[in-house]
Amino acid sequence: MDFLDKNIITHGKMSLKTPNMLSWKYTKPYQYSILFKENKIFINDQGKKSSVDAKSKTFEKINKLIVGSSNGQMFSDPEFSVSYFKNGSFNIAKFTPKSAQLLKYIKQIELYFPKNQSTVSQVNMTEASGDTTNIVFKNTKINAPIAASEFSL
Repeated sequence: MDFLDKNIITHGKMSLKTPNMLSWKYTKPYQYSILFKENKIFINDQGKKSSVDAKSKTFEKINKLIVGSSNGQMFSDPEFSVSYFKNGSFNIAKFTPKSAQLLKYIKQIELYFPKNQSTVSQVNMTEASGDTTNIVFKNTKINAPIAASEFSL
């Protein structure tokens, strides 16, 4: 979104249930939900619902990437080169796609881990276009029960 002068800040909730269910709901400044479930992607864009079959190789890789970055399985994914860095407050894992197919969409992903913690607190994704998405996780709960309704639109 090169034409925008300001960053867009959104708020929402993400729920992950292994092995491969992910619910990502934006609540502010607009209502938007995306659900990865049973090899399908379900979208609710402010009441307009749609679904996409995620069995194509590209959608499979994108789904695997999103879920893998949340549950740590991305570290063993042969589709990425991984390098590690440290700064004052974080241990950082930088993932670069190896395949031309993924490089069409994603240039790199950085996962930020606070020192002495094993959970991701921030994800920075750079798209092939140079646009960036920065996700900051707050109020993270590990192994908490998740209502089945979280995985429905």
